Amino acid sequence: EYFDRLPVHYGKSPRHRGVAQTLEEAAALAEKDVAEKKLKADRIGFSTGTTNKHFHKLAQVHAFMRSQVPSAPVIDFSEFTTAIDEDEREARKRYTREQGVALFKLPPWTGCAGTGARLKKGKVVIHDGLFYLLLLVWYTGARREELCKLMIEDVEHRHGIDYLLIRATDTGRVKNKSARRVNVIADELVRLGFLRYVDAMRAAGERLLFPELVPGGDTKRKLGDVFYKLWWVYIAPKVPNLEPGQAMHSARHMVSDELKDQEVFLEFRNDHLGHRGKGGEGETRYPSAASLQKLKSVVEKIPVVTGHLEEQRVITLLPTGLRKPRPMRRKGTGDDTVM
Repeated sequence: EYFDRLPVHYGKSPRHRGVAQTLEEAAALAEKDVAEKKLKADRIGFSTGTTNKHFHKLAQVHAFMRSQVPSAPVIDFSEFTTAIDEDEREARKRYTREQGVALFKLPPWTGCAGTGARLKKGKVVIHDGLFYLLLLVWYTGARREELCKLMIEDVEHRHGIDYLLIRATDTGRVKNKSARRVNVIADELVRLGFLRYVDAMRAAGERLLFPELVPGGDTKRKLGDVFYKLWWVYIAPKVPNLEPGQAMHSARHMVSDELKDQEVFLEFRNDHLGHRGKGGEGETRYPSAASLQKLKSVVEKIPVVTGHLEEQRVITLLPTGLRKPRPMRRKGTGDDTVM
């Protein structure tokens, strides 16, 4: 009942994280927001997929409890989940090529007004997490956090091929064993200066590729959460025909679907995307020349949507003072780098 009365973004706002807040109070708050026109009515109620996900998590908690307390009663959580009838492709709402082209025509990639106005048109191109992260998402299909937490040493060159190591490091874990893998760097990323950026950051003495995404204070937020709140919430409304359910993760689905449409073997798709199933657990260290060539052929099938961008021969890093953990925002204040 409460799942039908809670906002679709429930749990993401600090207002929803108070341990003393009950679901009844949260639902009442959502009703008030709708009445005051702070929230649209169609943003109330979890989707079937989200509802199923919550019940699956509850089932995991319950299973652990029964392993510790065998006398606890059995609950069949499948009684609470609902099969999704809609086509899986529609449910995932992948990005179109047209949306990709439109995204990379925005100021962060074509020229902005400066470090304090990254979303305003100008003549300055700055190379940082904002510039490269979404390019990496598009041309690798990797998860947001996998890319945000990359370290300089996660970029390697072997057998004449450059690649990313997706693995657990000091900056964070990976989703599961299957997620440990190698992602070959697409030629288009090279053209757009990614390897030059890595070299420039290494020369600047940095350990992380995107140090400005490190959360400040003692927060438990991840680097991907910082990017989401710092940039994606402002960029998303500028992507044409963006539908509910389309998020940064939709680029991952785009890559998966494109590779499937081009008849790339499931084993190779799993190796590239870090999916469970055929293909094992992926390669995490010292990949062979044959495996890198195989993965490079997979990457080359991802559609290029940035042909309109100039080759990035000169790298302009963020000033040193901005390449540091994000300061905690105080309630009621904005961020003067988002304009």
